[in-house]
Amino acid sequence: WLSLPFLVFLSYGGNRKGVWCKIKLVRLSLCLLSIVFFINVRADEVYYTNSHGVSLTEEQYNFLTELHFDGYQDYITEATHNKYLSMGLYDEKVTKKVIEDFDDTGNSINAQLHETTAKKLVLSRVCSGNLCTLVTTLQWKGAPRVISYDVIGSYLYGNLTRITTPITHLYWSGQAIEFTDRVYSGNGYGCTVLLQNSSVQMVISQDVDVRVDGPGTFYSSYQHATKRITLETSKKYTTGFGGDGGVFFFYGSAVGVYDQMAGVDVHLSW
Repeated sequence: WLSLPFLVFLSYGGNRKGVWCKIKLVRLSLCLLSIVFFINVRADEVYYTNSHGVSLTEEQYNFLTELHFDGYQDYITEATHNKYLSMGLYDEKVTKKVIEDFDDTGNSINAQLHETTAKKLVLSRVCSGNLCTLVTTLQWKGAPRVISYDVIGSYLYGNLTRITTPITHLYWSGQAIEFTDRVYSGNGYGCTVLLQNSSVQMVISQDVDVRVDGPGTFYSSYQHATKRITLETSKKYTTGFGGDGGVFFFYGSAVGVYDQMAGVDVHLSW
């Protein structure tokens, strides 16, 4: 349509009326271009930039709250941001499942009890085709009574294949620690997390990418140590269907140590 003024000019020959029509249509074209450009800029407008230099639109900001947690925007790296962009995940819908626990002994939430010691386990997932990113997040609503080695992990049942290394972080007060003490067992895995002695709310997050080749279920669990233990003891488990939280089978000195908090799961199919 940009060539329309020139076609009009030719149709009128070289007279003044043709020139005048050309000028008016050029102005109209420039005006429309300006409107389109303005709309595009507004759609991609930077809503937030974190200390890593990652700039997010408002839609991307809200997406990260749903997939991870409110505040994760401060921690996301350029590499993760680019991964979500390349996979087209920002355009997909996030679904999640939530389990709340009253305290670190595994009791169910009760409004008459002190919620400040509660923790919340969330499993979120977003898929592009048959590739899914799953994020397991444990949010402490207060300081846990026991500061020791907890474990977080997942078990893949059915036609699911883990295609990336599970990444585990603890976030608190603008700080982040990555933990790599992993145990792989059959179609599952876990990672030990050393809690921090802090009055600031802690968030433990573990994310992994999975390929879905047919029906399957992804189980996630977070188990809190009810007494102080060693790193070695925290790794005494296997994973399998029906374990604590749907994932963990503890053995040896780890038996009876963890709080048996209920797990979360999501059914996937392709």
